[in-house]
Amino acid sequence: MKKPTSLYLNELQVNRVARRLEKALDGHGSLSGFFTWIEERAYAALMEGGEYKDPSSEPIWRHYFNAIDRWYRQGEEQAMATYRQAWEQVEKRLPWHRENPAASHVLALFLLRQTSRPLWDRPRSVKAPLNPLIGILIETTDQILADFKLTAQRSSAKQGERGLLWLSDRVEEVREPRARPVSFYFHEQAHAMMLRAFQGTFFDRLLGALDELLSGWGFEVAGLEPEARFLEHPMTFFQRWPLEIPPVVMLNTLALYRLAETPEDERWLDELHESHYIQEWEYKRGHYFGGGYSWEALVRLAERFGRERMRQASLEMFKEDLDGYSFDGHDFYYGLSFHLAFRLGLIDPANPQNKPTPEQVLGAFMSRYGLSELKPERRLMYRVLRHLFPSPNDNPTDPVQYHALGLLQAYALEVLPEDEREPERVSHTVLGLLGQTHLFPTRDTLEAWSGMRVRVDSSGRWRLYKGRKLWRELSEEQAFEVASLLKDVALPLNGKERNMPHRWEEQFDPYEKTPRAAYRLGPVAIEAALEALAAPTPYEGEGPRLEAERQTYRIELLKSRLQKDALSRSE
Repeated sequence: MKKPTSLYLNELQVNRVARRLEKALDGHGSLSGFFTWIEERAYAALMEGGEYKDPSSEPIWRHYFNAIDRWYRQGEEQAMATYRQAWEQVEKRLPWHRENPAASHVLALFLLRQTSRPLWDRPRSVKAPLNPLIGILIETTDQILADFKLTAQRSSAKQGERGLLWLSDRVEEVREPRARPVSFYFHEQAHAMMLRAFQGTFFDRLLGALDELLSGWGFEVAGLEPEARFLEHPMTFFQRWPLEIPPVVMLNTLALYRLAETPEDERWLDELHESHYIQEWEYKRGHYFGGGYSWEALVRLAERFGRERMRQASLEMFKEDLDGYSFDGHDFYYGLSFHLAFRLGLIDPANPQNKPTPEQVLGAFMSRYGLSELKPERRLMYRVLRHLFPSPNDNPTDPVQYHALGLLQAYALEVLPEDEREPERVSHTVLGLLGQTHLFPTRDTLEAWSGMRVRVDSSGRWRLYKGRKLWRELSEEQAFEVASLLKDVALPLNGKERNMPHRWEEQFDPYEKTPRAAYRLGPVAIEAALEALAAPTPYEGEGPRLEAERQTYRIELLKSRLQKDALSRSE
């Protein structure tokens, strides 16, 4: 029999993980359901499954415990490989593992708690109070000491561990998160088993490991923005982001050197870099652009290594080095359209000015990724990821993460639709990317602020549903503008990174002195955003500077409406 039970968990962690896990599973699972499922699966095998006798397994277990013991004496990568190999030998001897891998992972976590307390008790937080500028801009002793003093003078040790807390009726900025009771429905006997076996620490440690596994994907999501935006706005993509061909192409040098198979290839690449890398700055439409490789260099690369290998090497840029061209939701010069066309192989290095038509890009996109429709849905983005990451890797950094990921993967394979129950769909890479709550900048923002389901029909109309009832329809233009405005309302970095949508709920400035803010969620957020967009502003005329002033005016207008309502509701 199930009954409601409260667990005391970090309010930011549980909120963050719950939202990301639901996105990773595309709404087919939840954190509450995941926790309940773990207990029931573990109880079925470990308590009700009878006795198991396997005297010959002692050497395998001895090897496993030696792998744990060697964990602290090896580098992370080597230690993880050793542990993985040892555990794979163990799981083959567990009679329930094939049908119930969750119970095996719970048993492993129990052993880690018993034998490796430093690893089990290690604090797990992705929101440590760090200054993101250290190591980048701070270079002198006095600056480093100033940062130390400022950190040491905070009002509490937790100050700086900040984040956005998305509640049912409002979003709040939390600066000192607390452990608060969170209600779950647990089977009474199964929950008692977990409490006693882990002394009440299981879900706290599991939550921290999940937080680490599902966080830190912001730069990869930024690299996927061309595909995500094309799925969201296929009808207006090229009107909103016109295709412009840059004079040079930013390529990841390390990725290029992977093309080399012989020392002669490496010397050839050295000469190519010296003769064809253009280290100049160009000013276009209010933006500076750094150097890069000439188009002639790409032609020569294609001649030596083959066009497909050259193109694949260039794609590594978005996986490893996003310093080339940042993407922007409004008017960045060389951005989304160019990257999308280039990745699809529609830009000929020998004749780059021969630009593909929107119809050619559409056909190539749907053919490359095997799509029959374009909508901002994670099941469709998964098809894109299957092509971009044909052999995704799981990258846990310690045994606790390894088994937390194993539990999540086993749960996903039970709750996902039949046609998605495959190893690639539940890989760490795919779960991490699909789990980001800003993967689709327009749809995810509208859903977060409205608290409603958002669907896009074949005509490009955006529909918001309260339960099963249609609440409102938005045009494609309205949906984009409303989402862009709402995204900037709770922007953590005070507008410093407004052009980087992948960071809109990822980072906070630890030195900000503004008061804690709270904004109301629900239909009122959509209505207020539409009113702010329609309201007259004191800034008349054309030009990017005046448009930026108008947008700032609208943001402040929207903030005053939503912030006042949120505070009155919490009083």
